Amino acid sequence: MKKIVFAGGTHCGKTTLVEYFAKEGYGTVPESGIVIINECIERVGWDNYRSWRLAHQDIFVQQMLEKQVRFEEDALALKKSPYVFYDRGIIDYFSMAKHLNVSFDEKFAEYARTSRYDAVFLCEPLSHFDSREKAGRTFTRKDSTLLTTLAGSLYREFGYEPIHLPDIPIPERVAIIKRTIAELFPNDPLRPRMSLPE
Repeated sequence: MKKIVFAGGTHCGKTTLVEYFAKEGYGTVPESGIVIINECIERVGWDNYRSWRLAHQDIFVQQMLEKQVRFEEDALALKKSPYVFYDRGIIDYFSMAKHLNVSFDEKFAEYARTSRYDAVFLCEPLSHFDSREKAGRTFTRKDSTLLTTLAGSLYREFGYEPIHLPDIPIPERVAIIKRTIAELFPNDPLRPRMSLPE
């Protein structure tokens, strides 16, 4: 099983890519941040969510990291899928912690050093940026650009060489991903089962 990460800041097209490969029948790992946001809104209510998050950034990051580890460990059971596509990897959340100036337990860094990905695609923020405040997002386009830069630097620190995905239409991004995977893993080709999205 090959583990493929789509990394980057908010509104970089990561989820769209994960959804594409899910429709092709591959295993996927959801973005733990969105799950935590939804759980927080359910717990404290929409009106209190933003103030709670701003006052508890350290707890918010810790919860995302814990959820990410759980999701990644669950993904190991997807042995029938030759590829599993990740909507962010754990190192993305290190970049978020750094951006928010909060610390996290060293055990997560150790996890990242021992639980390796097979390829990381770094997605640039999309030009038609949508902050998606109604979905609980709090980051701006500037935040997203900084997070993407931080993620690239941190993945390199952990020994990866992220593959750049520019702000281009999804079919073109998918073509780059498939071509790159074919070059990296010639013995384990992706087997497309649907046409590219319009």
